[in-house]
Amino acid sequence: MIYTEVRYTPEFRKASTSNLRRFATDVALIAHSVRCSYLVDAISARNPMSFFSQLLQALRSKDILFSDLIHLHDPTSMQSFILNTRLLDGLGDGYGAASSKKSGDPWTTCVRLDNPPVALASPPDQVIQTLRNLQLAVHMRENGLLTINLPKDLTITTLVPLAAYLLEYPVALVPSSDEAISHLSGESLHVYEAIIHGSSGSDSHTFLKFSCPAVVSDEALQLLPAQLIRRLHSRFDSRLADIGMSLTVQHHTVTLDRVAL
Repeated sequence: MIYTEVRYTPEFRKASTSNLRRFATDVALIAHSVRCSYLVDAISARNPMSFFSQLLQALRSKDILFSDLIHLHDPTSMQSFILNTRLLDGLGDGYGAASSKKSGDPWTTCVRLDNPPVALASPPDQVIQTLRNLQLAVHMRENGLLTINLPKDLTITTLVPLAAYLLEYPVALVPSSDEAISHLSGESLHVYEAIIHGSSGSDSHTFLKFSCPAVVSDEALQLLPAQLIRRLHSRFDSRLADIGMSLTVQHHTVTLDRVAL
């Protein structure tokens, strides 16, 4: 259904089938509440606010499955997220005065990219406040409003970790400053790729891909590779089982000259 809606949009009639199918798969996973959000990277719309609002409206008219989806737009980076509003409410639990659900094991750990990187005991206040404001904006939005804009004044020290929270990464990298231009140069990184499989085992799709500085994995128990892989399965296995899919996690270590955030 998602693929068909996009394929017959004039703007994407010449887009590659593989990119459209990847987009459709990721949006379907958000609709099925497997994951809170998807950062749109498979397609690029000329007018994202109009296109994604119209797409979601068309999908909602065909199936109630899509009724919890909205488009989140970042005017600074011109990036778009497809967001599940029901799962959004649970993000950041245990942090901030507005949180009524306390958790002894918050899902996402923030890692500030100092030299060397360091795992933070709690996320930066601006990140949690922005997340709380977004949750409030979603609840208070006008009926039928399918696009919400992030504030224009957010800097990379907020935007980068905020995106990690929305994507349900267990690790959120926090730039050391808004002026930093080089990140993790020469640092050993643990790289994780979570891949989902259909019931036949033949179809696969990269679901999450993220990295964590190796130095902090030695200091934070929840970021040890074995622990992190276990936590990924604990969080996502049951969600995927509900739609007949399973998860494998690949892990390797790499050192790069520079990492894009």
